[in-house]
Amino acid sequence: MLTPQTRVMLTDALRPPAGYRVDTAVGTSYSLDLTALLLAPLSFALYDHSGDDVLAVDPVRLLEAVRRHTARTTVFCQAGGIHVPAAYRPIHTFVEDSVLEVMPPEGRTLFHPKMWALRFVGPDGGFVHRVVVLSRNLTFDRSWDTALVLDESDGGTIEAAPAAEFLRGLPGLALRELQPDRAAQVDELATTLAQVSLAPPEPFTGGRLLPIGLADEPVWPFPDEARRLLAISPFLTRHAVRRLGALSTDRVLVSRPESLELVGSQALAGWEATVLQRLAEAGEDVDAPSSAPDEFAVGEGLHAKTFVLDLPRSQSMTVTGSANLTAAPWGRSVEFDAVLTGPTASCGVAATLDGSDEAPGLRRMLAEHAVSTAEGTDDAAIETSYALEAFHRALAVGGPVLHVEPLDDERVRATLTLTLPDDMPGETRVWLASLPGDGQSRTLAGQVEWTVAPSHVTPFVAVETTAGSGDARATRRCVLKADLTGAVGSRRQDAVASVLQSKADVLRYLVLLLGDPSYDALFAQLAGVDGAGFHGGSGHSVEDVALFEPLVRATGRDEDALARVASLVEELRELDRAEDLVPDGFDELWDVVWQVHQEGRA
Repeated sequence: MLTPQTRVMLTDALRPPAGYRVDTAVGTSYSLDLTALLLAPLSFALYDHSGDDVLAVDPVRLLEAVRRHTARTTVFCQAGGIHVPAAYRPIHTFVEDSVLEVMPPEGRTLFHPKMWALRFVGPDGGFVHRVVVLSRNLTFDRSWDTALVLDESDGGTIEAAPAAEFLRGLPGLALRELQPDRAAQVDELATTLAQVSLAPPEPFTGGRLLPIGLADEPVWPFPDEARRLLAISPFLTRHAVRRLGALSTDRVLVSRPESLELVGSQALAGWEATVLQRLAEAGEDVDAPSSAPDEFAVGEGLHAKTFVLDLPRSQSMTVTGSANLTAAPWGRSVEFDAVLTGPTASCGVAATLDGSDEAPGLRRMLAEHAVSTAEGTDDAAIETSYALEAFHRALAVGGPVLHVEPLDDERVRATLTLTLPDDMPGETRVWLASLPGDGQSRTLAGQVEWTVAPSHVTPFVAVETTAGSGDARATRRCVLKADLTGAVGSRRQDAVASVLQSKADVLRYLVLLLGDPSYDALFAQLAGVDGAGFHGGSGHSVEDVALFEPLVRATGRDEDALARVASLVEELRELDRAEDLVPDGFDELWDVVWQVHQEGRA
């Protein structure tokens, strides 16, 4: 994605190859938007959705995709790094177990990698693997980022073993012990991934994966010198800029204006300092003032972290991933990068900056930036934001617990218990992420209570802290994940019922659960159907055609599909309003199909 024309959506990067389905997926992110996480199961289900408004997707399709895939999708993110959702819906209930907050190893500052490891299974039961190396967090940020997609190949030149070892280290960083099935999934994925090779994208010819920060040794993948250098990094430090700049006298730096101002022109001596043209920064208000760089809050502008170096013998290397030019060597934070190698003519600095007639390069999107001071500027709010981030991490590490007690049929008492640090900055408010913060927030204390409807119970607790004064004043908000205890048993069943409001909804959901190859045609056939009636004398209704044939085919083709239907049938039969949701005649049809299935297995 170094050229503006080569835009890769995360949904494209996660979508299975033709004829395959997702078996296991493990992702990592520094920050996480709970609604953006829903994009993963939508992609796995081959649903073509490229917009930000995931909650606008057909709720029945979304429910099916999320329920089918989240049990085998695990995402590790920095504790205190979950965004407060703009809108909370019952569908978020199903991603709770997929989200695991982590802390970096002792002595490291942040958990900052952005990568996915995926295993797909084909019709013959064989596996193929993919590793995706990103600069973007799992959020809806409208920023310029990179995405490197590496697929398994018999002739691949990139060994996947470093990614496998990285996966094996993730469970040990989690704040809570993984459920046994998830721990087994991560381990099994690492085991099979370690045995394969990945193909670099053309025109690159080789490379290697570069996990950072889990081992004791620091990482600095750059040579002692380069003929030419291009560094793209939204965040900078003076030391790292000088260290990398020593490699070449012909060097270009692309960063954010505020980052260049912070380090100052003295540290940038010898660099051609550039920024993205403001009109190229997706969604950014060109008249808005720049603010201090803070990755948790950055949602627009440059966010890619990529380094291109021209080497001797007409070869070049590209280093891309999550690591910023803020440390030299790398290793203070947990990161994940990849190194690619290839001929300078197609992979070098000139090819990246200048491009070709068919694919114009990055330079046409850049503008020179004249830094205003030699020593750089200070931003007092940055130190405050660091203190707030550390405070929110401490709250997450303290193991918040939300205990739920029933009061009557329509209300429960939710009591949040937190371990508070001795030194708490500023003023902090907390609220359940399912509630509006402006009316339901409480002052932070060791115990906080809400009286809510059972549908508003969630382990996701929003926190907002404001500290500092004058130029040092800053506000930060995030979500903590609490342990749920007490009367929480029917939450998922209630979430299903909130989506399936009619017999027609249930009918469409059943078609999706079956995963029949003809389901698209069936969905068109079911448009506008009211879901009533499975028998009509000698004739057949639309509903008979829609479900009877896929059910029969599934008895000999897809035991998983039948198991998904069986689970739904059990849930529906336990609901008080089951008679309003189960299409007429379906119980009898299902009992016959299930009996045939059971007899076939005997």
